[in-house]
Amino acid sequence: MATSDPRSIKLELVEYASKRAYDRLQEITPSRRLRDSLRVLFLGGGSVFGDAVAFLEYPEYWAVYLHDGHSGFNPTFAKKLVFFADPNDDPRIAPLPGGYPTRFSDAKRLTAAQYAEGLRRNRQRARQGGTPFMYVLPSVGPWGGYKWLEGGGGFADGGMRGFGDTVGPEMARRFRTWIKTRVAVSSEAKVSLKLK
Repeated sequence: MATSDPRSIKLELVEYASKRAYDRLQEITPSRRLRDSLRVLFLGGGSVFGDAVAFLEYPEYWAVYLHDGHSGFNPTFAKKLVFFADPNDDPRIAPLPGGYPTRFSDAKRLTAAQYAEGLRRNRQRARQGGTPFMYVLPSVGPWGGYKWLEGGGGFADGGMRGFGDTVGPEMARRFRTWIKTRVAVSSEAKVSLKLK
């Protein structure tokens, strides 16, 4: 009777599904920074009976706000909220490797000199009839987010909805092949594959 270690098929299926999920998220994620930082974490699979699991995550603390949106808010530590028309002009993110902060503690505040320079450039652009260099607001209203995982915001057809239905048939085919080629089974044996 041929036998085989079930860890191999568990890992193969998890790798297949996580690769497909990674590829799909690369297509639908609206932020280049988030696409570049998306990572896959593999857990488990070491024991015969344990689960093999892969997690895909965006490490940036702000990914949830971009996806889910936010309620309105006021500045916490300052008197005004400041946004730059071009993120490349924002001195708070320019010195960080890769630009945007990953952890909240990486976020920087504008110095008084940087704020004054931004206001000067706003006045200069206003005289020339241009758009503001930086936006200064007392508060920000609620925003609904892009909802790219659900297919919202115009970024994806269906997002990740139906992902299990997309990869399930191929995973079932791979599992059946593994069973047939590695394990001797009787004609009455039944096997099921469940995607969580």
